[in-house]
Amino acid sequence: MKHWLVAFTVLAAGLALAPPAGAGSVDGYEPGPCIVNAVGPHDFVDVSPGEFYSNAVGWAALNDITEGTDPTHFSPSDLVSRAQFATFLWRMVCEPAAAGLAPFVDILRPSFYAAAVDWLWEEGHTTGRTKTTYVPDGDLTRAEFATFLFRLAGEPGGAPPSGFLDVVADSFYEDAVDWLKWRALTTGTSPTTFEPDRPISRAEAVTFLHRLNLKADGIIDPADLDLGFDTVLSGLSSPVAATVNPADGSIFIAEQGGRLLRVPATGGGDPDWGAGATEVWSIPAGYSLPGCGECGLLGVAVSPDGGHIYLSFTASGGSQAHRSIVLEYALVGGVPSGAADELFDVEQPYTNHNGGHLTFGPDDLLYLSFGDGGSGGDPDENGQDINTLLGKILRVDPSGGPGYTNPESNPFEGGTPGFDQIFAVGVRNPWKFSFDTETGDLWVADVGQDRREEFTRLEAHLGGGLGANLGWDTWEGTYNHEPSDPAIADHVGPTYEYTTNGVEGGSITGGFVYRGDDIVGLNGTYLWADFKEPELRGFNDEFSGGAIWFDVDVPGGSVTSFLQDLHGEVYAISHGGSISKVVPA
Repeated sequence: MKHWLVAFTVLAAGLALAPPAGAGSVDGYEPGPCIVNAVGPHDFVDVSPGEFYSNAVGWAALNDITEGTDPTHFSPSDLVSRAQFATFLWRMVCEPAAAGLAPFVDILRPSFYAAAVDWLWEEGHTTGRTKTTYVPDGDLTRAEFATFLFRLAGEPGGAPPSGFLDVVADSFYEDAVDWLKWRALTTGTSPTTFEPDRPISRAEAVTFLHRLNLKADGIIDPADLDLGFDTVLSGLSSPVAATVNPADGSIFIAEQGGRLLRVPATGGGDPDWGAGATEVWSIPAGYSLPGCGECGLLGVAVSPDGGHIYLSFTASGGSQAHRSIVLEYALVGGVPSGAADELFDVEQPYTNHNGGHLTFGPDDLLYLSFGDGGSGGDPDENGQDINTLLGKILRVDPSGGPGYTNPESNPFEGGTPGFDQIFAVGVRNPWKFSFDTETGDLWVADVGQDRREEFTRLEAHLGGGLGANLGWDTWEGTYNHEPSDPAIADHVGPTYEYTTNGVEGGSITGGFVYRGDDIVGLNGTYLWADFKEPELRGFNDEFSGGAIWFDVDVPGGSVTSFLQDLHGEVYAISHGGSISKVVPA
């Protein structure tokens, strides 16, 4: 089940939706010229970011549809009065003046709503609760709300029956509810109920209006989408990472047991999945993979020019302690070639939380992490120690010959105390991070201890996370993990978090912001999952209050990674041995 309140959100699954009548309209409804589809700032202290209604309130405030119940309160849980909702609709069409006065004896004149009710009556959008009363202070019911919107759209015909068992046949609202469901403006309060007599809240009301306007402008909420998977490759052995070669679109797949596989490209920049995967590398002589559950080959990246490949793995054996290794090879004919250049050899005090992910950023620099060193709770306090590479995201420049250089803009480079390779501090075990190919924002998914799973968007226009402190081990998400630690100035909190080992899972797997063309409406949505719960999730705070569960499981479950091809399409990787493309269902 998707994690939002179905009473007032949109679900397109299973509905044969006809397109709106034309650009900028939904049937007979067209937003007024004063309305813009954008989210503006507001001063309402009772509207928190990430709520299902947050963006709708910002949109309503920007368009002067509501001023709140006072200058600093929106009162989202308060019920909507018939006077308030009449005013919302009137302002949404730019406050047209009625030629006459409505015949309702209970309309106060002057009042904030009188002109709105006059217009509603003149346009035939309301007939009042009786011929002579409007009942402005009465609570707006869901049936009345549906009817208002239906009449605003010109009472379009052709909608199939809604299927809601509590919608009374031949009632004043039956056709309106049928239309709402047909146009995917409601799914009811359950698959079989609409609850027509239940009053709706202010939060619900502005959310409905916001969605109507998004649809009128042809904007699709990603929460409306019905997604599925197409398994493109199977038979792998514990895959944990994959990356695209920017030079040709071929794919490299890292199996935890130490093999690197390659899927060739078609010649047009697409992976040739039908050709299968061929082994092109394995752990070289001189390194021995330990047998721990979080060890092995953990990461792979290809340079922006396609000329070099980078592999991150854990190694141990003989007198060699447990370590994180990063090797660089020339990439010739799709195969790692020549002698390896060992870029990193980092001692790990424990066999878990060894990170291992690495990727190139839009600045053509290599980003990587080795986790916080392991055990539980960061006993060595690595997360906040700037004199260790553990518990950090690192950034280096491996171009220009053997080894690497440290970018001059790194926060501790150039004589400042702290390791020069550090880009950001305070991470626990960032299991996959990625860059939005359009905005450059860095998305970091960090596996929690025993309280929170989290991901954080580090926006490019704000520095992209350069020098950021993500809080661990003082903070685990918004939970103060070690309150006795010194305070952290300006630490960056999570964009989204959930409870570890709760209904959403217990080991986050980071993904990518979708930038493909195959799924209309998904563009700009961050796709991610959890290793313990196989359902595909999304995050897009322009819609739906942020997080979305897409009601579809990743084939094979145990999601260890995601992949993004050159066209921005996204694939989920199952530890069970398969790679599956996200597709429209």
